Amino acid sequence: MRKEVTRTMAEQPRRVVQVGVVTSARMQKTVKVLVERRRQVPRYKKYVSERTTYLAHDEQGVAREGDWVEIVQTRPLSRRKRWRLLRVLAGPVGSMQAPSDEVSVTDQAQATETVTPVGPAPEAVVDGAEVSEQL
Repeated sequence: MRKEVTRTMAEQPRRVVQVGVVTSARMQKTVKVLVERRRQVPRYKKYVSERTTYLAHDEQGVAREGDWVEIVQTRPLSRRKRWRLLRVLAGPVGSMQAPSDEVSVTDQAQATETVTPVGPAPEAVVDGAEVSEQL
């Protein structure tokens, strides 16, 4: 007789989440993410930087080269792909946007579809007098 085991959400094993920089977004639905971490060498007590490159699945294709992204470990999707894009944290590495500004993948896809003007309406000059346009 086989015993059925059911797990609740609290008992599910937590998935590994990594933060890194997209180094290549040239493939379809796949991005290459560079994750850098520091570890201490036990014998010499010196800290060493280690870099690992992961291939991650990007279903909507929202990640661009240089973006800070969060990836989560998942089942094998192909020979080398075992990670999935969770969300884009910030724009390119050299941009003014900080990595703490979180944008989910679905929010970013919707944001690219509709563009709304932000700020006051531009002022127009009519016959030498300034007129403020109101929308």
